[in-house]
Amino acid sequence: MKKLSWIVMGLLLLTGAGVIVWSLFPIPASFLSGKSVWEKPEKMTAESSVIEISEEGVTVIEPEKTETPAETAAFVPQTDPDQVPDTGNYTLPEKAEMEDGSIGILTMDTIGVSAPVYETDDEMEAMKKGIAHYKTTSAWSGNIGLCAHNGTASYCWFHDLDKLEKGDMVTYQTALGTRTYAVSEIREIDETDWSMLGRTEDNRLTMTTCIDAKPDKRLVVQAVEIVKE
Repeated sequence: MKKLSWIVMGLLLLTGAGVIVWSLFPIPASFLSGKSVWEKPEKMTAESSVIEISEEGVTVIEPEKTETPAETAAFVPQTDPDQVPDTGNYTLPEKAEMEDGSIGILTMDTIGVSAPVYETDDEMEAMKKGIAHYKTTSAWSGNIGLCAHNGTASYCWFHDLDKLEKGDMVTYQTALGTRTYAVSEIREIDETDWSMLGRTEDNRLTMTTCIDAKPDKRLVVQAVEIVKE
């Protein structure tokens, strides 16, 4: 019995000594995880937080919040052939092409505009050089669809398009001749509304541009040919 008592007391002393040693010299977390204490801390990403394991333990680091600047609204004209009725007059661009490579010259004296019109597969590319022609619309007879930027840069030919009034004169010249039109309609439309670019029996110009502070809207100005009796 005495021997058993001494064994029990010895175990209690060893346990107490272990607790004291643990409190003075804690075992590194990296040792418990099975990794060498000399290895660099490991970083793991968990959604928006970063979990860092080091000798001191586990630390959750919240990333700094950065505000993403709002994208500047850009005018991206597009054409959808499926939405354009295949009726009315239509002239291919190559028939109206002029010697300088443009397919026409648009002049609006009321707002001081006189600029060449270009035809490309991408209207945005054409607007870098001048006024762009909607490729699904006619280049001479019927409804001619045109678009240009609204801004302060030198290539923003439709910056003052909103200053036009009904009755104002518009001239359009191509290799096939020159026509004069009178503004007949000024309207604000949705950016996906292509109804006014449909083909027509009469001759008209349909001009579109973006609207300041309204990225989902477009300004459309339509002018009909003045027919001499």
